[in-house]
This record gives sequence, C-alpha cells and structure tokens, in this order.
Amino acid sequence: MDSRKSISWPEYLELEDIQDGLVILSDGRYRKYLEIFPIPLTHCSEKELRNVYLGWQDFLRTLEIEIALYIQSRQVDLEEVMKRQRENRFNFVRTYNASGSMTEAFLIEQEHFNRELLVSRNLPVRRNFLVFPLDDPTRSPEKANDFLNDRIEESLGRIQRFVRRYKRLETPDVYDILHAWCNKKQSKYISGNDLYEKGFHSLFVRGVPAFA
Repeated sequence: MDSRKSISWPEYLELEDIQDGLVILSDGRYRKYLEIFPIPLTHCSEKELRNVYLGWQDFLRTLEIEIALYIQSRQVDLEEVMKRQRENRFNFVRTYNASGSMTEAFLIEQEHFNRELLVSRNLPVRRNFLVFPLDDPTRSPEKANDFLNDRIEESLGRIQRFVRRYKRLETPDVYDILHAWCNKKQSKYISGNDLYEKGFHSLFVRGVPAFA
C-alpha cells in the first residue's frame, strides 16, 4: 500500500461499528476498554509498593480471559489556554492600570510561567487502558457486550489494590482513543469526542499502512 494515501477508519482498524462503548471488528471480534488510573509509585512507601505489585500479580493470576494493557501517549496543545491567559492579563492591566506596581511583577512572573507552559506543551500525557477482548463471531453485539461487561465487573474488585480510580468508556470516549491512535498529530488539537457525531465512516487516517 502507498503510505501516502489516506484510508478510512473501518479499513485501517478492520472496524465495523462502535456501540455502547463496544468495539465491533469486521471479523466478529469485540473489544471493550476500561481506563485505569494507577497508584503513583513515586511517593509510595516500601509496604505500599509491595501491596501494589502483589495486587497486579493477584489480578493477573485470577484472570479467566486474556486481556491487554494498552498505554497511549499523546501530546497536549496549550495554545488556547495560553491565548486566554494573555487576554486576561491584558484586560487586568487595562482595568487596574497596574504599571509600576507590585502587580506588574506578578504579571511578569506569569509571563515566565506561560513560556514554560509553551515549552512543556510537547510533553506527552500518558493514559492507561485495560482491553477486554472477545473473539467469538457467533455472539451478537448485545450478548458480546453483556459478556464483556460481566468480565469488567468481575475485575473491578481486584484492581482496587493498584489503581486510584477507573472509568468505563462510552462510545465517544472510544472515538477519542481511536482518533489518537489513528491521527496522533491531529489529536493534539481535535478531540475524538468532537468527531463522534460525524461517525467513524467519515474519518480517515493519513500516511499509514493498514494493520497486517
């Protein structure tokens, strides 16, 4: 395939539909995502670290189906945030006539902070997902969704030892994940949630080959 061509989401991801947060692949396979927010280890005591590691270990040992851990890194655009901050600063100066006052020093410090934000905006943000698969084309999407929801529900009690919280993903959330996967640069500026109303058949991937 010519890598310079654009291909559609369904072709690139072998995707048939997304219903109620359930990813339906074209060959009858299904995927369900659970976003997890792991306990940060940097400030854990030795006992807490051990508890986290054992929690992961026990969770993996008790799984009845295979799952995948998907870690997605994406860049965050702060242009709009900084633009609003600059506008607020100018409005503040006009309103309070802060020139020559202590407030001016504060505004200078804020400008330095804004520059640091501008430099850091290319740092990646990492998100973590547990992917629950079902490769059974004999099941309808409704039954597949029920099955995977049950598997997720069974897992929730066992992940409490190593996650702070979790989030069940609805269809717009799944769009956001897939959009960041398919269009990493664009996802910096446009959320997949914003594309949800368009439907995935209207979305394309540029300059990448299809999965093998």
